Amino acid sequence: MSQTDFDIDDDMHVDLTNCDKEPIHLLGQVQSYGCLISTSSDMMINHMSENCIQMLGLDPNEAVGQRLSVLMDDQTIHDVRSKLQISTAAGCVSRLFGYDVLKKRHAV
Repeated sequence: MSQTDFDIDDDMHVDLTNCDKEPIHLLGQVQSYGCLISTSSDMMINHMSENCIQMLGLDPNEAVGQRLSVLMDDQTIHDVRSKLQISTAAGCVSRLFGYDVLKKRHAV
């Protein structure tokens, strides 16, 4: 699917009341100061951004298909799942800060 598959009005005024409607999920990039790891509902890694190798030392070709528990400790995964459940139920966005998400990997 490409960005041209969606009706995007270049003349549309964007402000806080409609910015959530922008198709930012179609840009194909993550911001330069972050990377992306996505998982399925059973915490299997199903996608990683290419810059994970530079930012985290993780090769997407090796990590995709593995369980997230290979990279993160049980407490971090528990906290991520809890936040996901809360935000899904409440219909809001949640954030977690201050986690060494690769703690388990560093301990090896």
